Amino acid sequence: MTLESVSEFFVLSGFLCAITIFFDITNNRAQQNNLIVFIWIITGFWGSWIALYSYFKIGRSEKKYTETDEENTYPPHLESLFIRPNKRTFSEKIFLSTLYCGSVFLLSLALTQFILSFLSGLLFNDLIDYAQWAITYMIALIIAIAFRYDYVAFGQEIARYTLKKAITKTFKSDLISLTAWQTAFNGYLFFISLKTQRLTDDHPWNFWFIIQIAMFCGFILTLLTNVIMLKFGLKKTL
Repeated sequence: MTLESVSEFFVLSGFLCAITIFFDITNNRAQQNNLIVFIWIITGFWGSWIALYSYFKIGRSEKKYTETDEENTYPPHLESLFIRPNKRTFSEKIFLSTLYCGSVFLLSLALTQFILSFLSGLLFNDLIDYAQWAITYMIALIIAIAFRYDYVAFGQEIARYTLKKAITKTFKSDLISLTAWQTAFNGYLFFISLKTQRLTDDHPWNFWFIIQIAMFCGFILTLLTNVIMLKFGLKKTL
């Protein structure tokens, strides 16, 4: 089996796993909010089979009761008690908070590539890499602020939550985590570019497979960072 075949398998598997998670959630297995849905679906793209296993292991909600579902024995008034994400352990919450950082980063990376496709003719080739790093970082912070505001403002604190507080919470809770993810991600890509630049140039599947591996590098460093931050009270879980 060639490297190209392995790359193609895992990249396509990422799409399959993300689609599987999406359809499972929409099959009356609602999450706590849309942010959690976003996290699991985006994680499916880069986490592939590991993401799918994690979703079914700790992320999947019990199927909601409906009157037309004869096989479901949960009474309607107990429906809310069978939403599994409300029963996550502390370790699972740390895990999910780390996946949140990865989802924000991957979305910002995709938007950056879209923006640079228009700016590539205006920038020198030597500036493209620096522009990509800076734009990805800024977009990630903006997305994190938006998600932080939506996640809290439209919950119990809607009457007293402001955009200023969302920005403050993002810089306090997410800045270091997103920095850790981007550092590990770009560090791995830089290492690969020194060793195997030709592999990614000649075979697009290899490039996207390397992106998946880089995301795992970001996950590992950010997970360790989040554990340390939580230990010292610098961050809260989702």
